[in-house]
Amino acid sequence: KGQAIEKANLMIMDLLATNDWKRPVYFVMTTGSDTYIGLDKYLHLEGLAYRLLPVKANSTDGQVGDVNTDVMYDNLMNRFKWGNMNDPGVYIDETNARMVMNMRSLYGRLAEALVREGRQEEAKKVLNKCFEMMPETVVPYDFFTVPLVSSLYKTGETAKANAIAETLHRNISGDLAYYFSFPDRDLKDMDMSLQEAVFTVQRLSVVVREAGQEKLATETEATLKKYYDLYLEKVYQP
Repeated sequence: KGQAIEKANLMIMDLLATNDWKRPVYFVMTTGSDTYIGLDKYLHLEGLAYRLLPVKANSTDGQVGDVNTDVMYDNLMNRFKWGNMNDPGVYIDETNARMVMNMRSLYGRLAEALVREGRQEEAKKVLNKCFEMMPETVVPYDFFTVPLVSSLYKTGETAKANAIAETLHRNISGDLAYYFSFPDRDLKDMDMSLQEAVFTVQRLSVVVREAGQEKLATETEATLKKYYDLYLEKVYQP
Protein backbone atom coordinates (compact mmCIF):
# COMPACT_ATOMS: atom_id res chain seq x y z
CA LYS A 1 0.00 0.00 0.00
CA GLY A 2 3.00 2.30 0.34
CA GLN A 3 4.91 4.14 -2.35
CA ALA A 4 7.87 1.76 -2.32
CA ILE A 5 8.90 -1.78 -1.35
CA GLU A 6 11.92 -2.24 0.89
CA LYS A 7 14.53 -4.89 0.16
CA ALA A 8 13.56 -6.80 3.30
CA ASN A 9 10.01 -7.14 2.02
CA LEU A 10 11.24 -8.11 -1.44
CA MET A 11 13.22 -10.88 0.21
CA ILE A 12 10.07 -12.17 1.95
CA MET A 13 8.13 -12.10 -1.32
CA ASP A 14 10.93 -13.94 -3.13
CA LEU A 15 11.13 -16.55 -0.38
CA LEU A 16 7.39 -17.22 -0.59
CA ALA A 17 7.47 -17.36 -4.39
CA THR A 18 10.34 -19.85 -4.56
CA ASN A 19 9.89 -21.91 -1.37
CA ASP A 20 6.50 -23.25 -2.51
CA TRP A 21 5.71 -24.44 1.08
CA LYS A 22 8.58 -26.96 1.01
CA ARG A 23 9.84 -25.63 4.35
CA PRO A 24 7.88 -23.88 7.12
CA VAL A 25 7.98 -20.09 7.24
CA TYR A 26 7.84 -18.29 10.56
CA PHE A 27 7.71 -14.68 11.77
CA VAL A 28 8.92 -13.82 15.27
CA MET A 29 5.99 -12.59 17.37
CA THR A 30 7.80 -9.55 18.79
CA THR A 31 8.37 -7.81 15.46
CA GLY A 32 6.30 -4.88 14.25
CA SER A 33 3.21 -5.45 12.13
CA ASP A 34 4.85 -3.72 9.14
CA THR A 35 7.12 -6.75 8.81
CA TYR A 36 4.12 -8.94 7.99
CA ILE A 37 3.39 -6.95 4.76
CA GLY A 38 -0.29 -7.86 4.95
CA LEU A 39 0.30 -11.54 5.67
CA ASP A 40 -1.07 -11.27 9.23
CA LYS A 41 -4.36 -12.76 8.00
CA TYR A 42 -2.45 -16.02 7.48
CA LEU A 43 -0.36 -16.15 10.66
CA HIS A 44 -0.91 -18.86 13.28
CA LEU A 45 0.69 -18.49 16.72
CA GLU A 46 2.63 -21.56 17.88
CA GLY A 47 4.70 -20.07 20.72
CA LEU A 48 7.27 -17.31 20.28
CA ALA A 49 6.65 -17.29 16.55
CA TYR A 50 3.82 -17.15 14.04
CA ARG A 51 3.69 -19.82 11.35
CA LEU A 52 2.63 -18.64 7.92
CA LEU A 53 0.13 -20.97 6.30
CA PRO A 54 -2.07 -20.71 3.19
CA VAL A 55 -5.07 -20.84 5.53
CA LYS A 56 -7.01 -17.80 6.75
CA ALA A 57 -6.44 -17.07 10.44
CA ASN A 58 -9.62 -16.60 12.45
CA SER A 59 -8.57 -14.01 15.03
CA THR A 60 -11.18 -13.83 17.79
CA ASP A 61 -9.24 -11.74 20.31
CA GLY A 62 -8.31 -8.71 18.19
CA GLN A 63 -4.64 -9.70 18.05
CA VAL A 64 -2.49 -10.77 15.12
CA GLY A 65 -3.46 -14.14 13.66
CA ASP A 66 -5.00 -17.00 15.59
CA VAL A 67 -3.70 -19.60 18.04
CA ASN A 68 -2.71 -23.09 16.89
CA THR A 69 -3.73 -24.51 20.26
CA ASP A 70 -2.38 -28.06 19.89
CA VAL A 71 1.11 -27.05 18.77
CA MET A 72 1.32 -24.09 21.14
CA TYR A 73 0.16 -26.20 24.09
CA ASP A 74 2.91 -28.75 23.44
CA ASN A 75 5.52 -26.01 23.08
CA LEU A 76 4.60 -24.08 26.23
CA MET A 77 3.87 -27.09 28.42
CA ASN A 78 6.47 -29.64 27.30
CA ARG A 79 9.17 -28.22 25.07
CA PHE A 80 10.14 -24.79 26.42
CA LYS A 81 12.92 -24.63 29.04
CA TRP A 82 12.79 -22.00 31.76
CA GLY A 83 16.29 -21.65 33.22
CA ASN A 84 15.24 -21.49 36.89
CA MET A 85 13.19 -18.35 36.36
CA ASN A 86 11.09 -19.31 39.39
CA ASP A 87 14.13 -19.65 41.67
CA PRO A 88 14.12 -16.65 44.06
CA GLY A 89 17.93 -16.76 44.03
CA VAL A 90 18.04 -16.00 40.29
CA TYR A 91 18.18 -12.29 39.54
CA ILE A 92 15.80 -11.10 36.81
CA ASP A 93 17.08 -7.83 35.37
CA GLU A 94 14.95 -5.24 33.58
CA THR A 95 15.46 -6.76 30.13
CA ASN A 96 14.51 -10.25 31.25
CA ALA A 97 11.57 -8.87 33.22
CA ARG A 98 10.19 -7.48 29.96
CA MET A 99 10.58 -10.93 28.40
CA VAL A 100 8.52 -12.35 31.26
CA MET A 101 5.74 -9.97 30.23
CA ASN A 102 5.85 -11.48 26.72
CA MET A 103 5.71 -15.00 28.13
CA ARG A 104 2.78 -14.21 30.41
CA SER A 105 1.02 -12.75 27.39
CA LEU A 106 1.60 -16.01 25.48
CA TYR A 107 0.20 -18.14 28.30
CA GLY A 108 -2.77 -15.83 28.64
CA ARG A 109 -3.55 -15.99 24.95
CA LEU A 110 -3.28 -19.79 24.86
CA ALA A 111 -5.49 -20.15 27.94
CA GLU A 112 -8.13 -17.88 26.42
CA ALA A 113 -8.09 -19.87 23.17
CA LEU A 114 -8.45 -23.17 25.04
CA VAL A 115 -11.39 -21.77 27.04
CA ARG A 116 -13.10 -20.74 23.80
CA GLU A 117 -12.63 -24.30 22.51
CA GLY A 118 -14.19 -25.71 25.68
CA ARG A 119 -10.91 -27.27 26.85
CA GLN A 120 -11.17 -26.08 30.44
CA GLU A 121 -8.85 -28.63 32.06
CA GLU A 122 -6.04 -27.90 29.62
CA ALA A 123 -6.56 -24.18 30.18
CA LYS A 124 -6.19 -24.73 33.95
CA LYS A 125 -2.90 -26.59 33.41
CA VAL A 126 -1.61 -23.74 31.23
CA LEU A 127 -2.51 -21.15 33.86
CA ASN A 128 -0.97 -23.15 36.71
CA LYS A 129 2.23 -23.62 34.70
CA CYS A 130 2.45 -19.90 34.02
CA PHE A 131 2.13 -18.94 37.69
CA GLU A 132 4.52 -21.72 38.68
CA MET A 133 7.26 -20.70 36.23
CA MET A 134 6.78 -16.91 36.54
CA PRO A 135 5.68 -16.21 40.14
CA GLU A 136 4.88 -12.76 41.45
CA THR A 137 7.75 -13.05 43.92
CA VAL A 138 10.24 -12.94 41.04
CA VAL A 139 8.50 -10.60 38.58
CA PRO A 140 5.56 -8.56 39.96
CA TYR A 141 2.17 -8.97 38.31
CA ASP A 142 1.50 -6.46 35.54
CA PHE A 143 -0.92 -5.67 32.72
CA PHE A 144 -0.36 -9.08 31.10
CA THR A 145 -1.65 -10.78 34.25
CA VAL A 146 -5.18 -9.46 33.63
CA PRO A 147 -6.05 -11.99 30.85
CA LEU A 148 -4.73 -14.76 33.10
CA VAL A 149 -7.09 -13.65 35.87
CA SER A 150 -9.96 -13.59 33.39
CA SER A 151 -9.25 -17.17 32.30
CA LEU A 152 -8.97 -18.30 35.93
CA TYR A 153 -12.51 -17.05 36.53
CA LYS A 154 -13.75 -18.75 33.36
CA THR A 155 -12.25 -22.09 34.43
CA GLY A 156 -13.85 -21.94 37.87
CA GLU A 157 -10.68 -21.01 39.78
CA THR A 158 -12.41 -18.11 41.53
CA ALA A 159 -10.44 -18.10 44.79
CA LYS A 160 -7.11 -18.13 42.97
CA ALA A 161 -8.30 -15.44 40.55
CA ASN A 162 -9.39 -13.21 43.44
CA ALA A 163 -6.07 -13.61 45.25
CA ILE A 164 -4.07 -12.67 42.15
CA ALA A 165 -6.44 -9.81 41.27
CA GLU A 166 -6.06 -8.40 44.80
CA THR A 167 -2.25 -8.58 44.56
CA LEU A 168 -2.25 -6.94 41.14
CA HIS A 169 -4.60 -4.20 42.36
CA ARG A 170 -2.37 -3.57 45.37
CA ASN A 171 0.77 -3.42 43.17
CA ILE A 172 -0.71 -0.99 40.64
CA SER A 173 -2.30 1.19 43.33
CA GLY A 174 1.11 1.47 44.97
CA ASP A 175 2.73 2.37 41.65
CA LEU A 176 0.15 5.08 40.96
CA ALA A 177 0.46 6.53 44.46
CA TYR A 178 4.23 6.69 43.95
CA TYR A 179 3.99 8.36 40.54
CA PHE A 180 1.59 11.02 41.78
CA SER A 181 3.81 11.75 44.79
CA PHE A 182 6.13 13.61 42.40
CA PRO A 183 5.72 17.31 41.63
CA ASP A 184 3.22 18.00 38.85
CA ARG A 185 5.97 19.29 36.57
CA ASP A 186 7.59 15.82 36.55
CA LEU A 187 4.46 13.82 35.75
CA LYS A 188 4.54 14.34 31.99
CA ASP A 189 7.86 12.50 31.88
CA MET A 190 6.04 9.49 33.34
CA ASP A 191 3.10 9.66 30.95
CA MET A 192 3.55 6.20 29.41
CA SER A 193 3.93 4.53 32.80
CA LEU A 194 0.89 6.38 34.10
CA GLN A 195 -1.22 5.39 31.09
CA GLU A 196 -0.20 1.75 31.43
CA ALA A 197 -1.00 1.68 35.15
CA VAL A 198 -4.40 3.36 34.73
CA PHE A 199 -5.28 1.07 31.81
CA THR A 200 -4.31 -1.97 33.87
CA VAL A 201 -6.71 -0.95 36.65
CA GLN A 202 -9.41 -0.26 34.08
CA ARG A 203 -9.05 -3.72 32.46
CA LEU A 204 -8.90 -5.42 35.87
CA SER A 205 -12.06 -3.65 37.02
CA VAL A 206 -13.90 -4.90 33.93
CA VAL A 207 -12.72 -8.49 34.46
CA VAL A 208 -13.71 -8.69 38.14
CA ARG A 209 -17.03 -6.97 37.44
CA GLU A 210 -17.84 -9.47 34.67
CA ALA A 211 -16.91 -12.30 37.05
CA GLY A 212 -19.44 -11.02 39.59
CA GLN A 213 -16.85 -10.15 42.24
CA GLU A 214 -18.64 -7.16 43.70
CA LYS A 215 -16.17 -6.26 46.46
CA LEU A 216 -13.16 -6.34 44.15
CA ALA A 217 -15.07 -4.53 41.42
CA THR A 218 -16.02 -1.72 43.80
CA GLU A 219 -12.42 -1.37 45.02
CA THR A 220 -10.83 -1.36 41.57
CA GLU A 221 -13.42 1.03 40.18
CA ALA A 222 -12.75 3.45 43.04
CA THR A 223 -9.00 3.29 42.33
CA LEU A 224 -9.64 3.84 38.64
CA LYS A 225 -11.79 6.91 39.26
CA LYS A 226 -9.30 8.40 41.70
CA TYR A 227 -6.26 8.10 39.45
CA TYR A 228 -8.02 8.68 36.14
CA ASP A 229 -9.32 11.98 37.50
CA LEU A 230 -5.81 12.86 38.70
CA TYR A 231 -4.39 11.96 35.31
CA LEU A 232 -6.90 14.20 33.52
CA GLU A 233 -6.18 17.03 35.94
CA LYS A 234 -2.40 16.90 36.04
CA VAL A 235 -1.14 15.15 32.90
CA TYR A 236 -3.63 14.88 30.04
CA GLN A 237 -3.27 17.35 27.19
CA PRO A 238 -6.15 17.32 24.66
